[in-house]
Amino acid sequence: MERIHRPDSRPWILAGSVKINELIETWAQNQVMSELNINEHNLKDFVKSELQIDDQMMILLEKDSDVSNLDCEGDDEELYVAYEKTFEVPSNVNLETLRLQKQHIERYAIDRCYRTACLQSLRYRNQLIRVDKNTHSDVDSITSIERPIAIITVQLYRPIRFSTHFGNTHRYSFVCDQELEVLSSQWLTELRDTLTCVSDISNASDCSLNPKVALTQTAADVYKSGLFFINNTFYNDMRNRFNRDYSEPIIEWAKNQERGIGTFEKKLMEETKLSDLEIQLGYPYLYQHQGDCEHILVFSDIRLLKPCVDSMDPKDYPKIVSTNRRTQVRCGICNLNTAKWITFDNQRLPENPFFFCETCFYSFNYDNNDMKVNPFKAYPYLDKSALL
Repeated sequence: MERIHRPDSRPWILAGSVKINELIETWAQNQVMSELNINEHNLKDFVKSELQIDDQMMILLEKDSDVSNLDCEGDDEELYVAYEKTFEVPSNVNLETLRLQKQHIERYAIDRCYRTACLQSLRYRNQLIRVDKNTHSDVDSITSIERPIAIITVQLYRPIRFSTHFGNTHRYSFVCDQELEVLSSQWLTELRDTLTCVSDISNASDCSLNPKVALTQTAADVYKSGLFFINNTFYNDMRNRFNRDYSEPIIEWAKNQERGIGTFEKKLMEETKLSDLEIQLGYPYLYQHQGDCEHILVFSDIRLLKPCVDSMDPKDYPKIVSTNRRTQVRCGICNLNTAKWITFDNQRLPENPFFFCETCFYSFNYDNNDMKVNPFKAYPYLDKSALL
């Protein structure tokens, strides 16, 4: 796989792999356990002993390292928190840049299409950051850690779409959909159960004749198979006896030496912890589910669990740190409500596919009394319907 991804030519991929178990043992041998149990009561004593300074020097160090020294007079904090909180551009300055900035701010506030185009042109898209409210503030209630526990940051990307237009293949950009923090002591199945995808909550079959069926069962309830492909090893989810081994045909296909890919191994996801993995930070791994829904999975960081900073409750992990903003799709009829249904191959609609909200979907395609297909409306032109 290194021949395909060429990790040496990509600076964001860390050179060399990391065995998480060996890394944790190295931290333990280097006597880092005392640092893990530092709190606000013994922090000063620890710094004084490490730096070998007296009380007077410690007072000067606290004064110089105070966070108030980072503030500058005239800083407007709101400018960096939310772009929508605009500021007044001075009118008595004859600068072309300020005139264009004022014009941009005014149009950004009233023109939704212009605002969407501006957000899509950003190199780094805005993300919703979740505030960790589960962190223990009471130092006395924290139990001392017997051995180091690592926190691994995992990034899940949206599935990559390809479209061919006039003979040219167009590839959409990579978008990080979720960023999570997972403990090294947790199983891979716990990580998989936390990952969310729109294909899991969609309808698993055609529900044109009875739309109520879509509300009783989702695709995740029917198709529970999935796998992780990490470091030339397939980790299959076989907790359900009806789950399929997605890796079996791939392993058989890769046995051909002429392909030059090499042999792969397979293990069970429910019998593997994250501490058992050997990973490469920044390397693109694979998460596959729902048959052919493939996500890029990246381990971006690994660090120690820190009391007074991280939550000490294992139930808080895996924890979603940030999620990407999603574009709202409106109903194609009323253009007011958020779309909940999508229909395909309907000859009575101007677009294919077409998006409906809950009210417009039923009123346009079905009789409201018995929820049966109205032959004068949708049937037989409404071939497929799916719940968003």
